[in-house]
Amino acid sequence: MTLPCRSATSERQASSSGTPRSEASLSSTDPAVCRRFHFGRVSLLLALLPIVAWLHVSGAAAEQPLSNSGGGLCLLHGENAGKIDVSRRAKPPIARELGVGEWKILPEVCPREKFFPTSVLATPGATYRISATGRWKDSWITVGPEGWWFPPFHPFNRLPWRRMFVLSGSLGPSLETTFVIARQSTWTAPADLASPAADQLMLFPNDWDGKYDNNRALSPAQGGPMRVSIQRLS
Repeated sequence: MTLPCRSATSERQASSSGTPRSEASLSSTDPAVCRRFHFGRVSLLLALLPIVAWLHVSGAAAEQPLSNSGGGLCLLHGENAGKIDVSRRAKPPIARELGVGEWKILPEVCPREKFFPTSVLATPGATYRISATGRWKDSWITVGPEGWWFPPFHPFNRLPWRRMFVLSGSLGPSLETTFVIARQSTWTAPADLASPAADQLMLFPNDWDGKYDNNRALSPAQGGPMRVSIQRLS
């Protein structure tokens, strides 16, 4: 097949070799054909640019690391310090499933909540990537989502033998289905989920069941809050 708009060099090479130029070859250098060919290529590139830009931006957004800005959902002082400030969350968001590729940012996870609601309903068999950044406080110990290590205490945690205060998750307000998140984890929901109402993803620091009262949220100046993103991968 003869390509349109061959270069002058190609034409000279064909002439010097003694190769006869066919009628199709002659028409391939017609200015009108060249203009139509180049215009078609430019139009195709312009049509593809928005698609390429969208893929780049969406991919960057999905991988963008969390900052420590935001927060304000957890009480910092008073007898309920570390719990959800109900005055700021008088109407909790409606829990729903995420679409593939969709993600949700939680501006703060409160460390005195044994089951902190995320408003994300798990889809049977779906895979999620959960990432966290920031710090919170276990009594006098300030830690990140990876928690702290002291094996003699681990058997008594709500998730036994797991690190103290490591960010963890569960399905609904139950310890029947639990998993460790730490700074980042990929988790697949069970394929046989029974009731969507009971399958909301919950978060909590792994602590002794009776020792949540001394857990505290931190202000941005102290390295807080503990922020979490949840993205559905499949």
